[in-house]
Amino acid sequence: MRANALSAIAHLSTSENSLTHDDLTTLCQLLFQEENQNVARLWCNLISQWVRQHQCVPPIVLDLLTEIPSRLSAQHLFEGGTARAMMDALKAIAQSEAQSLDSAALSQVVRKLLLSIHIVQVRNSESEMIDLLSAMNRLDRQLLSILIHEDCPLIARHGWVRNIFAVVKTIRRVEGQRSELLNNILAADWCTPEIRSVILEVRGG
Repeated sequence: MRANALSAIAHLSTSENSLTHDDLTTLCQLLFQEENQNVARLWCNLISQWVRQHQCVPPIVLDLLTEIPSRLSAQHLFEGGTARAMMDALKAIAQSEAQSLDSAALSQVVRKLLLSIHIVQVRNSESEMIDLLSAMNRLDRQLLSILIHEDCPLIARHGWVRNIFAVVKTIRRVEGQRSELLNNILAADWCTPEIRSVILEVRGG
């Protein structure tokens, strides 16, 4: 029933002023304890659509996005379709560069997403994640460094190399193939031969 309601709201929200800032905030409050992956996916789709239409982000939206991976992962329900919808929502938020956007909070959500699923499960995952991380780099210049030093060791421990490939290729895009961040990865004890090979590839070696 909630999924049907969200689908209907998403359809209606395409018309001008059909879903206000306050309406969206109220909807987020109602969904804060949501544990249904289909509802979470539809909600992320609605957020993507609403943010692109209005170019602003109510603070509670990030609070709810933070909860989705943890809540669904606890039930082993955080899968590729929901992760892709969440990635789209985060990219819409990052690319909006809304004036009141809490970039630090958004960075935390992006980090949680990378730590919650191997993006090989997500359709067009690598290119989409590169686009998201590139948009985030404009908002938070420290994020890529934080990912390398704090999150990539955990990601490597899971064996989720595609997540790290996306980080490597984002660095190449935003800083160039000679970036010191790539040297930091090569020097890390978690840098596997597979990761090293990708770095050499993006450097043209």
